Amino acid sequence: MLSGIDGTGSRAVWVLFEGGFGGAALCSLIVNDTAGILDVAGGDITKKRLEEELKSLRASQKLPWIEVEPARAVNAVGEALASHATLGTTPPPAFDRWKRVFEAASPTADTRRGGRGPGGLGGHLGPPSSSMKPTRERERTIRTYG
Repeated sequence: MLSGIDGTGSRAVWVLFEGGFGGAALCSLIVNDTAGILDVAGGDITKKRLEEELKSLRASQKLPWIEVEPARAVNAVGEALASHATLGTTPPPAFDRWKRVFEAASPTADTRRGGRGPGGLGGHLGPPSSSMKPTRERERTIRTYG
């Protein structure tokens, strides 16, 4: 999911990574069109907690949120990382635990590995790892809740 862009050029990005056995991890970022990644939070999340977070998000946010293909959300993070490279800066330390996951989730990385592309299921339950794949919340809901 992506929020609208605010007056400073920042937007929020939520990427849900699914692992095997129903495990999921949510990465929430604030990215800026010129400064890169400004803030990162997230971790393992249950289905119930995700539903609560989405409900709260829809009720409290002033900017519109849109559901996007996983590749688009991952691309927004990639663009922010490119800004860091151009500026010679680094993302916040909290991004370190997510770096490999986003590298593995990029469409080009997935194609090189022969994977199924963003949105597929990985085989890992637990902390974010390179085997977790981003997914659209709606697709996850259909798969999980039936």
